[in-house]
Amino acid sequence: MGTNFTDFESGHRDLVTVTKFNFYGNRIVTGSSDHRLKVWDQKDGQWQLTDTWRAHDAEIRDATWNGPFTGQHIGSVGEDMRLKIWQEDVTQPPNSGRRFKSIFRLQAPHRVPFVSLDFRNIDLDTWLALITRDGYLMVMEPVMPDTLGEWQALDQFRVCTAPARGEETSFRVQFHHDSFDATHSLKPDSDRKSLSLVVAAMDTVKIYRTDSSRRFYHAIELTGHGGLVRDISWANGSVRGYDLIASGCKDGFVRIFE
Repeated sequence: MGTNFTDFESGHRDLVTVTKFNFYGNRIVTGSSDHRLKVWDQKDGQWQLTDTWRAHDAEIRDATWNGPFTGQHIGSVGEDMRLKIWQEDVTQPPNSGRRFKSIFRLQAPHRVPFVSLDFRNIDLDTWLALITRDGYLMVMEPVMPDTLGEWQALDQFRVCTAPARGEETSFRVQFHHDSFDATHSLKPDSDRKSLSLVVAAMDTVKIYRTDSSRRFYHAIELTGHGGLVRDISWANGSVRGYDLIASGCKDGFVRIFE
């Protein structure tokens, strides 16, 4: 294997469903169908296991790190229809199963599980986006900005008509994470803390932005997919002067939108 790649055994007892780097690229969280999360730290060029714990009562669908500005936090969602936010307690020894503690949990609405989530940080402010298997999007913010133990809804809505019962679905959500939004150069008086989201909604991709009242509106749709959109990624555009969005589709194609 090439020197730029590292292979390690995850130690999960079932299919690995999630792998995510933290902000600095020196920590990884993995999630699995075995209901467990694992956190790995890079030390001396190797990935070392820091802790393993049972995070959900069913398969883990997604997990991700929050930014590094309010401590070490992980958000996770599972087939048990719960969102959980975990905070690291560095006083607990590594590999004790107690290093990450649940500080917030939310039951999915309408008894349909969450399948994707993402955090967004601007300065010390934090937002969280979640989407369910039937396309119900929720954007939340902490009640108090200095703690992530209590959250409230900023906006929530369906991104498309609810799929028929038994229909195969695909939904993903990601914030625009670029510290510089090109919108601000075109509209200097725009809100510096405006939010943008890209959503994979069945066989299409939709972009949402916040208006002056902090409500999301549908800004643009990226069409032309030949099947369900399985994943999306919004690349930072401040260096190029324009944004790129990639989509991975069930039809076998990766599409890049400029």
